[in-house]
Amino acid sequence: MYVCFPKVHQWLCSIKACNADPTNRPDVVLVATHGDMLTDKEGRRRAETILREMSGMFRTHLNIADQVIVMDCRRSQTSEMTQLKKCLHNFHEALLRKQQDMPKLCAEIIKCVPEWCKSRCSPKGPVMDWDTYRRAVKEFNPAVEENFLQKSTEHLHDQAEIIMVRKSASRSDSIVILKPSWLGKDVFGPTLAPENFVERLRRTADDLVTRDEIYRVFEDKSDPELVITLLQRFQLCHSYNGKEFVFPSLLTQEMPKEAWLPTGEPMTLYFGKAWLSRHHVRIRRVQCC
Repeated sequence: MYVCFPKVHQWLCSIKACNADPTNRPDVVLVATHGDMLTDKEGRRRAETILREMSGMFRTHLNIADQVIVMDCRRSQTSEMTQLKKCLHNFHEALLRKQQDMPKLCAEIIKCVPEWCKSRCSPKGPVMDWDTYRRAVKEFNPAVEENFLQKSTEHLHDQAEIIMVRKSASRSDSIVILKPSWLGKDVFGPTLAPENFVERLRRTADDLVTRDEIYRVFEDKSDPELVITLLQRFQLCHSYNGKEFVFPSLLTQEMPKEAWLPTGEPMTLYFGKAWLSRHHVRIRRVQCC
């Protein structure tokens, strides 16, 4: 408890600090993910104690679920996972009841999504480029203006009905993902999978992931080049030399110095993490309480 308490408190302080609307209380579910390490009921009692403490501290700022879920995060078909899904579903339903009515165009787009996935998308991904998406919308609404379509699509994006990803500043380079669950399950899942998962990316001795490895993992279900594009846009993957890629979430060692040299590629981002003594670093501290 003494280890978990400050970590949970820090996360909740961060959520509170990032909430721009003081009239809205963000929904929070506390999940203890290492339930497999518990040998008795003491762990569950500690988790419930943390829940009571946090609910009291943040009762005016956060809407914390009245139950803490203790689970083995490595297993998916468990009663605890079902409990978590039910809790999230209840939060989702509550959010929908508070939402204002969406524009008519948005409702029409949602109705067309299943058919578009079958007739206009590749079997390897429910994805449309902006021009294809615009033409599909104009088939049932020829008078729709570009700006209104843009705003309506952004509204659906905010509602997580679809996901719009911009490859560049130009609107015409946007990608529209018709099924957000596909992005999470078939793209992010294998990308972020830990070592004990069968379907995961394997790294080289230098902590890099080759293009061939990305093809090996994704080509049966998705378009590997599209996957690379999406991962780069979400900053989960960065090109190292065009043939190898850096996945920050998979790094286990310090990158070689030449990895920091400019490449001239517009999509390349530079990143890193280093641990230094606080006596060698002077930074401003922001406290959330």
